[in-house]
Amino acid sequence: MRIENVHERFFPAPPRHVCGWLERAWSGGEDDVFPRDRFASWRRPTQRAAEPGGGALFDFGHAQIRFRARRWDGTSWEAEVLSRSFRGSHGFLVEPEGEGTRVQHRLQGTLHGSLRWRWPLMVRPLHDWAIEALLDRLGIALARGLPPDVTLRAMSAHARLVYALLERPGRGSLSGRPVSIPNNWGAEPEELAAAFPCDALLVPPDERLFRALTVQAPAARVFRWLCQLRVAPYSYDWIDNWGRHSPRQLTAGLEELRVGQPVMGIFELASFERDRHLTLRLADAEAKRWFGDIAGTYAVQERGSATRLLGKLVVRHRRSSLGRVMRRTLPWGDLIMMRKQFLTLKQLAEREAGAVALGA
Repeated sequence: MRIENVHERFFPAPPRHVCGWLERAWSGGEDDVFPRDRFASWRRPTQRAAEPGGGALFDFGHAQIRFRARRWDGTSWEAEVLSRSFRGSHGFLVEPEGEGTRVQHRLQGTLHGSLRWRWPLMVRPLHDWAIEALLDRLGIALARGLPPDVTLRAMSAHARLVYALLERPGRGSLSGRPVSIPNNWGAEPEELAAAFPCDALLVPPDERLFRALTVQAPAARVFRWLCQLRVAPYSYDWIDNWGRHSPRQLTAGLEELRVGQPVMGIFELASFERDRHLTLRLADAEAKRWFGDIAGTYAVQERGSATRLLGKLVVRHRRSSLGRVMRRTLPWGDLIMMRKQFLTLKQLAEREAGAVALGA
Protein backbone atom coordinates (compact mmCIF):
# COMPACT_ATOMS: atom_id res chain seq x y z
CA MET A 1 0.00 0.00 0.00
CA ARG A 2 1.56 3.25 -1.16
CA ILE A 3 1.04 6.56 0.70
CA GLU A 4 2.09 10.16 0.17
CA ASN A 5 1.26 12.67 2.89
CA VAL A 6 2.01 16.38 2.37
CA HIS A 7 1.75 19.44 4.66
CA GLU A 8 2.69 23.00 3.66
CA ARG A 9 2.97 26.37 5.37
CA PHE A 10 4.15 29.84 4.37
CA PHE A 11 6.25 31.86 6.82
CA PRO A 12 7.09 35.58 6.51
CA ALA A 13 10.77 34.98 7.27
CA PRO A 14 13.87 34.30 5.15
CA PRO A 15 14.84 30.67 4.48
CA ARG A 16 18.00 30.85 6.58
CA HIS A 17 15.93 31.64 9.69
CA VAL A 18 13.46 28.84 8.95
CA CYS A 19 16.25 26.35 8.32
CA GLY A 20 17.94 27.22 11.59
CA TRP A 21 14.88 26.13 13.55
CA LEU A 22 14.25 23.03 11.43
CA GLU A 23 17.83 21.90 12.02
CA ARG A 24 17.07 21.75 15.75
CA ALA A 25 13.81 19.83 15.39
CA TRP A 26 13.70 16.53 17.30
CA SER A 27 16.65 17.64 19.43
CA GLY A 28 14.61 17.38 22.63
CA GLY A 29 15.81 20.75 23.96
CA GLU A 30 13.94 23.96 24.67
CA ASP A 31 14.58 25.16 21.09
CA ASP A 32 12.94 22.03 19.59
CA VAL A 33 10.01 23.01 17.35
CA PHE A 34 8.65 19.46 17.35
CA PRO A 35 5.74 19.16 19.89
CA ARG A 36 7.98 17.52 22.46
CA ASP A 37 5.52 18.15 25.31
CA ARG A 38 3.18 15.59 23.76
CA PHE A 39 5.72 13.22 22.14
CA ALA A 40 9.13 12.78 23.75
CA SER A 41 11.62 13.72 21.02
CA TRP A 42 15.24 12.60 20.86
CA ARG A 43 18.34 12.66 18.71
CA ARG A 44 21.65 10.79 18.74
CA PRO A 45 24.71 10.80 16.46
CA THR A 46 25.32 7.74 14.31
CA GLN A 47 28.65 5.98 13.98
CA ARG A 48 29.03 7.06 10.35
CA ALA A 49 29.76 10.62 9.34
CA ALA A 50 27.85 12.39 6.62
CA GLU A 51 28.89 11.41 3.11
CA PRO A 52 28.40 13.25 -0.18
CA GLY A 53 25.18 12.04 -1.70
CA GLY A 54 23.49 10.88 1.46
CA GLY A 55 25.49 9.44 4.32
CA ALA A 56 23.83 9.10 7.71
CA LEU A 57 23.94 12.26 9.83
CA PHE A 58 22.07 11.22 12.97
CA ASP A 59 19.20 9.10 14.21
CA PHE A 60 16.20 10.87 15.68
CA GLY A 61 12.56 10.38 16.46
CA HIS A 62 9.78 10.62 19.02
CA ALA A 63 8.76 7.98 21.55
CA GLN A 64 9.69 4.69 19.80
CA ILE A 65 9.37 6.04 16.22
CA ARG A 66 12.83 6.14 14.63
CA PHE A 67 14.32 7.93 11.63
CA ARG A 68 17.79 8.28 10.13
CA ALA A 69 18.74 11.61 8.62
CA ARG A 70 20.29 11.16 5.20
CA ARG A 71 20.63 14.62 3.72
CA TRP A 72 20.46 18.25 4.77
CA ASP A 73 21.76 20.74 2.24
CA GLY A 74 20.11 23.93 3.48
CA THR A 75 17.20 23.59 1.05
CA SER A 76 15.87 20.12 1.74
CA TRP A 77 16.43 17.34 4.18
CA GLU A 78 15.42 13.74 3.95
CA ALA A 79 15.26 10.96 6.54
CA GLU A 80 14.73 7.23 6.21
CA VAL A 81 11.94 5.71 8.32
CA LEU A 82 13.52 2.92 10.37
CA SER A 83 10.66 0.43 10.40
CA ARG A 84 10.06 -3.01 8.95
CA SER A 85 6.43 -2.01 8.34
CA PHE A 86 7.22 1.19 6.44
CA ARG A 87 9.63 1.49 3.53
CA GLY A 88 10.09 5.13 2.73
CA SER A 89 11.18 8.55 3.90
CA HIS A 90 10.03 11.87 5.25
CA GLY A 91 11.55 15.30 5.13
CA PHE A 92 11.25 19.03 4.49
CA LEU A 93 11.63 21.18 1.39
CA VAL A 94 12.41 24.85 2.12
CA GLU A 95 11.93 27.31 -0.74
CA PRO A 96 11.95 31.14 -0.91
CA GLU A 97 8.63 32.65 -1.90
CA GLY A 98 8.39 36.41 -2.29
CA GLU A 99 9.49 38.01 0.98
CA GLY A 100 9.15 34.77 2.91
CA THR A 101 9.57 31.00 2.82
CA ARG A 102 7.37 28.06 1.97
CA VAL A 103 7.99 24.85 3.91
CA GLN A 104 6.69 21.53 2.67
CA HIS A 105 6.78 18.32 4.71
CA ARG A 106 6.38 15.09 2.75
CA LEU A 107 6.03 11.53 4.04
CA GLN A 108 6.08 8.91 1.33
CA GLY A 109 6.56 5.18 1.15
CA THR A 110 4.99 1.75 1.21
CA LEU A 111 3.07 0.24 4.12
CA HIS A 112 3.46 -3.42 5.02
CA GLY A 113 1.77 -5.83 7.41
CA SER A 114 -0.52 -4.47 10.11
CA LEU A 115 0.56 -0.88 9.38
CA ARG A 116 -1.74 -0.96 6.36
CA TRP A 117 -4.74 -0.76 8.70
CA ARG A 118 -3.00 0.98 11.63
CA TRP A 119 -2.03 3.92 9.41
CA PRO A 120 -5.57 5.23 8.79
CA LEU A 121 -6.93 4.19 12.19
CA MET A 122 -4.08 5.15 14.53
CA VAL A 123 -0.97 6.60 12.94
CA ARG A 124 -2.22 9.19 10.46
CA PRO A 125 -4.39 11.17 12.93
CA LEU A 126 -1.40 11.64 15.25
CA HIS A 127 1.06 12.21 12.39
CA ASP A 128 -1.11 14.93 10.84
CA TRP A 129 -1.56 16.66 14.19
CA ALA A 130 2.16 16.46 15.01
CA ILE A 131 3.28 18.01 11.70
CA GLU A 132 0.71 20.81 11.86
CA ALA A 133 1.72 21.43 15.49
CA LEU A 134 5.39 21.52 14.45
CA LEU A 135 4.59 24.16 11.84
CA ASP A 136 2.63 26.15 14.45
CA ARG A 137 5.59 26.01 16.84
CA LEU A 138 7.98 26.97 14.03
CA GLY A 139 5.90 30.08 13.36
CA ILE A 140 5.96 31.03 17.05
CA ALA A 141 9.72 30.44 17.24
CA LEU A 142 10.30 32.69 14.24
CA ALA A 143 8.16 35.44 15.79
CA ARG A 144 9.28 35.20 19.43
CA GLY A 145 12.72 33.61 19.31
CA LEU A 146 11.72 30.40 21.14
CA PRO A 147 9.08 27.69 20.69
CA PRO A 148 6.33 27.54 23.32
CA ASP A 149 6.65 25.18 26.28
CA VAL A 150 3.07 23.99 25.70
CA THR A 151 1.75 23.10 22.26
CA LEU A 152 -1.57 24.89 21.81
CA ARG A 153 -2.96 23.11 18.73
CA ALA A 154 -5.97 20.99 19.69
CA MET A 155 -6.18 17.36 18.58
CA SER A 156 -9.19 16.07 16.71
CA ALA A 157 -11.49 13.71 18.63
CA HIS A 158 -10.01 10.80 16.66
CA ALA A 159 -6.43 11.81 17.50
CA ARG A 160 -7.29 12.40 21.18
CA LEU A 161 -8.72 8.89 21.47
CA VAL A 162 -5.68 7.28 19.84
CA TYR A 163 -3.30 9.36 21.95
CA ALA A 164 -5.08 8.39 25.16
CA LEU A 165 -4.89 4.70 24.27
CA LEU A 166 -1.20 4.77 23.30
CA GLU A 167 -0.09 7.07 26.13
CA ARG A 168 -1.22 4.28 28.50
CA PRO A 169 -2.99 6.26 31.21
CA GLY A 170 -0.50 7.59 33.71
CA ARG A 171 2.54 5.79 32.20
CA GLY A 172 3.70 8.50 29.76
CA SER A 173 4.50 6.06 26.94
CA LEU A 174 4.34 8.80 24.28
CA SER A 175 5.10 11.97 26.23
CA GLY A 176 7.80 10.50 28.48
CA ARG A 177 6.09 12.27 31.42
CA PRO A 178 4.38 9.67 33.63
CA VAL A 179 2.03 11.05 36.25
CA SER A 180 1.12 8.00 38.31
CA ILE A 181 2.83 5.13 40.09
CA PRO A 182 4.80 3.03 39.50
CA ASN A 183 6.47 5.24 36.86
CA ASN A 184 6.28 8.40 38.94
CA TRP A 185 6.57 8.82 42.69
CA GLY A 186 6.67 12.42 43.81
CA ALA A 187 7.96 14.24 40.71
CA GLU A 188 6.20 17.46 39.75
CA PRO A 189 5.23 18.49 36.18
CA GLU A 190 8.22 20.79 35.66
CA GLU A 191 10.54 18.04 36.93
CA LEU A 192 9.04 15.55 34.48
CA ALA A 193 9.71 18.00 31.64
CA ALA A 194 13.31 18.74 32.66
CA ALA A 195 16.35 17.31 30.88
CA PHE A 196 18.54 14.91 32.91
CA PRO A 197 22.08 13.78 32.05
CA CYS A 198 20.94 10.14 31.86
CA ASP A 199 18.70 11.03 28.91
CA ALA A 200 21.72 11.03 26.60
CA LEU A 201 22.89 7.56 27.66
CA LEU A 202 19.92 5.50 26.39
CA VAL A 203 18.25 6.93 23.29
CA PRO A 204 15.40 6.20 23.05
CA PRO A 205 14.46 4.33 26.22
CA ASP A 206 11.53 1.97 26.57
CA GLU A 207 10.62 3.37 29.97
CA ARG A 208 11.21 6.44 32.12
CA LEU A 209 10.87 6.24 35.90
CA PHE A 210 10.83 9.29 38.19
CA ARG A 211 11.23 9.49 41.98
CA ALA A 212 11.37 12.71 44.02
CA LEU A 213 10.92 14.14 47.51
CA THR A 214 11.84 17.22 49.53
CA VAL A 215 14.67 17.08 52.09
CA GLN A 216 14.97 19.68 54.82
CA ALA A 217 18.73 20.03 54.40
CA PRO A 218 21.12 21.99 52.15
CA ALA A 219 21.78 20.61 48.67
CA ALA A 220 25.49 20.11 49.34
CA ARG A 221 24.69 17.93 52.36
CA VAL A 222 22.18 15.82 50.42
CA PHE A 223 24.70 15.41 47.58
CA ARG A 224 27.31 14.24 50.06
CA TRP A 225 24.96 11.49 51.18
CA LEU A 226 24.44 10.53 47.52
CA CYS A 227 28.19 9.94 47.35
CA GLN A 228 27.64 7.18 49.94
CA LEU A 229 25.93 5.15 47.22
CA ARG A 230 29.42 4.22 46.10
CA VAL A 231 29.56 1.70 48.98
CA ALA A 232 25.93 0.82 49.78
CA PRO A 233 22.42 1.07 48.31
CA TYR A 234 20.66 2.49 51.42
CA SER A 235 17.46 0.62 50.66
CA TYR A 236 16.36 -2.73 52.10
CA ASP A 237 19.80 -4.04 53.06
CA TRP A 238 18.55 -7.59 53.57
CA ILE A 239 17.55 -7.69 49.89
CA ASP A 240 20.18 -5.74 47.94
CA ASN A 241 23.16 -5.48 50.31
CA TRP A 242 23.55 -9.11 51.42
CA GLY A 243 22.33 -8.21 54.89
CA ARG A 244 25.11 -5.68 55.51
CA HIS A 245 23.98 -2.44 57.10
CA SER A 246 24.39 0.65 54.91
CA PRO A 247 26.62 3.06 56.89
CA ARG A 248 24.77 5.62 59.01
CA GLN A 249 27.82 7.87 59.21
CA LEU A 250 29.61 9.53 56.31
CA THR A 251 32.62 7.59 55.05
CA ALA A 252 35.69 9.74 54.48
CA GLY A 253 36.87 10.01 50.88
CA LEU A 254 33.65 8.94 49.13
CA GLU A 255 33.11 12.52 47.96
CA GLU A 256 36.21 12.18 45.75
CA LEU A 257 34.51 11.22 42.51
CA ARG A 258 35.77 10.10 39.12
CA VAL A 259 34.05 8.62 36.09
CA GLY A 260 34.08 4.83 36.06
CA GLN A 261 33.88 4.31 39.82
CA PRO A 262 31.55 1.48 40.93
CA VAL A 263 28.31 2.57 42.57
CA MET A 264 25.97 0.28 44.55
CA GLY A 265 27.92 -2.71 43.27
CA ILE A 266 26.24 -3.04 39.88
CA PHE A 267 26.44 0.50 38.45
CA GLU A 268 29.34 2.69 37.40
CA LEU A 269 29.61 6.46 37.56
CA ALA A 270 29.03 7.85 34.07
CA SER A 271 29.22 11.57 34.90
CA PHE A 272 28.79 13.97 37.80
CA GLU A 273 28.62 17.63 38.74
CA ARG A 274 29.47 18.35 42.34
CA ASP A 275 26.46 19.35 44.45
CA ARG A 276 24.24 18.87 41.37
CA HIS A 277 24.03 15.27 40.13
CA LEU A 278 25.43 11.76 39.95
CA THR A 279 24.65 9.89 36.73
CA LEU A 280 25.05 6.13 36.63
CA ARG A 281 24.86 3.30 34.12
CA LEU A 282 24.25 -0.37 34.85
CA ALA A 283 27.57 -2.19 34.39
CA ASP A 284 27.11 -5.66 35.90
CA ALA A 285 26.60 -8.30 33.17
CA GLU A 286 24.32 -10.51 35.27
CA ALA A 287 22.15 -7.54 36.26
CA LYS A 288 21.88 -6.53 32.60
CA ARG A 289 20.76 -10.04 31.72
CA TRP A 290 17.86 -9.66 34.13
CA PHE A 291 16.97 -5.99 33.92
CA GLY A 292 18.16 -4.86 30.49
CA ASP A 293 20.08 -1.61 30.05
CA ILE A 294 19.53 1.07 32.70
CA ALA A 295 20.93 4.56 33.22
CA GLY A 296 19.92 6.95 35.95
CA THR A 297 20.53 10.39 37.41
CA TYR A 298 20.32 11.39 41.07
CA ALA A 299 19.96 15.16 41.16
CA VAL A 300 19.68 17.75 43.93
CA GLN A 301 18.04 21.14 43.46
CA GLU A 302 17.83 23.88 46.06
CA ARG A 303 14.35 25.06 46.93
CA GLY A 304 14.61 27.80 49.52
CA SER A 305 16.17 26.31 52.65
CA ALA A 306 15.27 22.79 51.51
CA THR A 307 16.39 20.51 48.67
CA ARG A 308 14.54 18.50 46.08
CA LEU A 309 16.09 15.06 45.72
CA LEU A 310 15.26 13.80 42.21
CA GLY A 311 15.84 10.48 40.53
CA LYS A 312 15.23 9.53 36.93
CA LEU A 313 15.86 6.11 35.41
CA VAL A 314 15.76 5.35 31.70
CA VAL A 315 15.36 1.68 30.84
CA ARG A 316 15.74 -0.38 27.68
CA HIS A 317 14.23 -3.81 28.17
CA ARG A 318 15.60 -7.01 26.69
CA ARG A 319 13.80 -8.26 23.58
CA SER A 320 12.88 -11.60 25.14
CA SER A 321 10.26 -13.27 27.30
CA LEU A 322 12.20 -12.11 30.37
CA GLY A 323 12.15 -8.56 29.01
CA ARG A 324 8.36 -8.73 28.64
CA VAL A 325 8.07 -9.80 32.27
CA MET A 326 10.36 -6.97 33.37
CA ARG A 327 8.24 -4.39 31.56
CA ARG A 328 5.49 -5.20 34.04
CA THR A 329 7.48 -5.87 37.19
CA LEU A 330 10.59 -3.66 37.13
CA PRO A 331 8.77 -0.31 37.66
CA TRP A 332 7.01 -1.69 40.75
CA GLY A 333 10.15 -3.32 42.11
CA ASP A 334 12.19 -0.18 41.56
CA LEU A 335 9.50 1.94 43.23
CA ILE A 336 9.64 -0.20 46.37
CA MET A 337 13.45 -0.16 46.58
CA MET A 338 14.11 3.43 45.48
CA ARG A 339 11.36 4.85 47.71
CA LYS A 340 13.04 3.23 50.70
CA GLN A 341 16.43 4.53 49.50
CA PHE A 342 15.17 8.12 49.17
CA LEU A 343 13.47 8.03 52.57
CA THR A 344 16.65 6.69 54.19
CA LEU A 345 18.86 9.36 52.58
CA LYS A 346 16.34 12.03 53.57
CA GLN A 347 16.39 10.86 57.19
CA LEU A 348 20.19 10.81 57.35
CA ALA A 349 20.67 14.20 55.67
CA GLU A 350 18.02 15.82 57.87
CA ARG A 351 19.48 14.25 61.02
CA GLU A 352 22.89 15.67 60.18
CA ALA A 353 21.49 19.08 59.23
CA GLY A 354 19.57 19.16 62.53
CA ALA A 355 22.67 18.31 64.52
CA VAL A 356 24.58 21.14 62.82
CA ALA A 357 21.75 23.56 63.57
CA LEU A 358 21.71 22.57 67.23
CA GLY A 359 25.48 22.98 67.42
CA ALA A 360 25.21 26.46 66.00
